[in-house]
Amino acid sequence: MRTTDFSTILFDSVNLCGYDLSNITEQQFRTVRQFANQRLRLAWESYPWFSLTRFVEATVSHDTTTDLRTVPIPSDSGEIVGVYSRNPLTTTQAVYVSYALTAINNTETIVVNTPILTVWVEYRTRRPEFNGELWSASVAYRANAQAYFDSESGTGTLMPVSGFPHAGNFYYASTTIPAGTKPLNNNGAGDARWIKIAIPYMFASYISRGVYADFLRSEQQYEDAGKADIDAAGILEQEYDKELRQQGQIRRINFIDSY
Repeated sequence: MRTTDFSTILFDSVNLCGYDLSNITEQQFRTVRQFANQRLRLAWESYPWFSLTRFVEATVSHDTTTDLRTVPIPSDSGEIVGVYSRNPLTTTQAVYVSYALTAINNTETIVVNTPILTVWVEYRTRRPEFNGELWSASVAYRANAQAYFDSESGTGTLMPVSGFPHAGNFYYASTTIPAGTKPLNNNGAGDARWIKIAIPYMFASYISRGVYADFLRSEQQYEDAGKADIDAAGILEQEYDKELRQQGQIRRINFIDSY
């Protein structure tokens, strides 16, 4: 998947909102972060994008007492898109299997409505969220805590450092990380326990324009916000066009298994 830096979205959003590009404040950063969070969700969940969709083979468990046939939901799943009798990536004979999503004993699962031994589950991966503050050398980070870090200068800064390009992104701690431990940066230093949150390149322009629309709405400029929303929607439509027409990723018609 082609990705982009969050700093690209940040700078574009700040520019559109009329903030001072040479002096981005932490409050402005938080505003963009929160608006970007919601715009990413809208784009991510609007369509089963091929770069965000996965296929996995799963064994169907049959409970003879309840007569339920179940398949676990993949741990990185956001939404289940389809269930098939065979791998739809390798054969045109894959049949769409009827299924239901439910919780059994407080565990979310897929109930397959067909007497079948294995299935292929198509799902959209879970979208990331942004909630980190600037990385600080004096802070010890617990597992899953986030920080914003510029991997080019090797610092937690919002603005480019003189003599360095800027690549600011959110990272999350995969385990407890002691104070002073940096994410990986361009000189090879840093700790791999920090995991960068990848942002799809195809959403960058939509997110920055969506942030601008939400900013106008927060300033009670509702008419201008509506126009900005239309502009943002047009950008996302271009991405649909690239996916469907230019790259030919037409979704196949689903035929229900007739067992």
